[in-house]
Amino acid sequence: MNVNIATVESQNIDVSDWISSWFHQSSDCHKHEWNNWVITLMTTAWFIWKNRCSKVFENKNQNIFFTISSINFMINHCITAAPVRIQKQVQLWSPPPMGVLKINVDAAFVYDTSEFDIGLIIRDSTGICRGIRGKYFNGGIDPENVECLHIKEALMWARDCQFHQVILEGISLNVINSINQKNSSVQWNNLGIIEDIRQIVSTISCFSGITLSHVKRTANNVAHVIAKTSIADRSTFEYSCNIPDKFKKIIGDDQKSISLSYVN
Repeated sequence: MNVNIATVESQNIDVSDWISSWFHQSSDCHKHEWNNWVITLMTTAWFIWKNRCSKVFENKNQNIFFTISSINFMINHCITAAPVRIQKQVQLWSPPPMGVLKINVDAAFVYDTSEFDIGLIIRDSTGICRGIRGKYFNGGIDPENVECLHIKEALMWARDCQFHQVILEGISLNVINSINQKNSSVQWNNLGIIEDIRQIVSTISCFSGITLSHVKRTANNVAHVIAKTSIADRSTFEYSCNIPDKFKKIIGDDQKSISLSYVN
């Protein structure tokens, strides 16, 4: 790719042709490198277009450092998520051991408005729901920031309920790894939240048996639906009984998968 603008102008190369040439794979480029390059190009182009629309139609100036951070996050997400989609393995929700509770957590984030929502559900070893919570917020910074906050919210809920043996599951692999491992790989502006989470885990006595685990979306579907419902309605809600029918159905689907696994 030729990025010397002066050279391009001197060669009388049309801008559209020049940009199109970026997407022509060279013979010495490996397939893996080429795929990563295309992801980088498409992601960057999309954010530039989005920022331009915000300026033209809403007269909003975008922060260049926030844009770069968002681009890097999305590129990393696309590159690391690609192998998972190729495998096409369906992971279903599994119950915790007897005497242990499992919290599944998910979040929904709206780029344009910075709104986000956190969806939580607690279940026991039989798959029975012990509580549901959906919380609506405004002021999310980026997807990773929201992912950190929803893990923190789930832990605070478990602490407030005084649970002693808890498994927490979510789809935020990078955030969960950053909590479990010594070195964090989250963006610098989210390190404080990671430290808050570690402090909760290490100082509250009721968390002596807590485990944080990553699961695929298919094993986290109920929390995902709760989060989507709350962000759509812009509402906060909590149920420990009289669970709405729209949640009962998907909870029942998870319970059916437990029964089938026992039969098989």
